[in-house]
Amino acid sequence: MPPSATACEEGRMLEPIFALVVALLLGGYLLLSIVRPEKF
Repeated sequence: MPPSATACEEGRMLEPIFALVVALLLGGYLLLSIVRPEKF
């Protein structure tokens, strides 16, 4: 396999992981703001 193909696959694998982390952080923030609105 050429090195560019593996780099491309890594980039494609990294994007959904990054999106998952952002979604989890956003969900946690929203949950916290519902449970403890006096902090925000």
